[in-house]
Amino acid sequence: MRLQTGTIVTASNGQPFVSTEHTLRSWLSAWLAGVDLFEEMFEPRPSRVGINSFTKQPLVIKGQGKPRGVAWP
Repeated sequence: MRLQTGTIVTASNGQPFVSTEHTLRSWLSAWLAGVDLFEEMFEPRPSRVGINSFTKQPLVIKGQGKPRGVAWP
């Protein structure tokens, strides 16, 4: 593991921290390229529809599963 390169670490819903395959540089590059990082970093779960409280328009809320990656020390 190369923490000195700015490895992105994440956790979700009481899950342990995991090290993703992204460094800060690769994550920012992917984000600027329009990559859906949410789908790369978390296992899929069902989405649901809510209402945006400001616009009163329907809003798709992505379900968030376990983080993808390897256990972080």
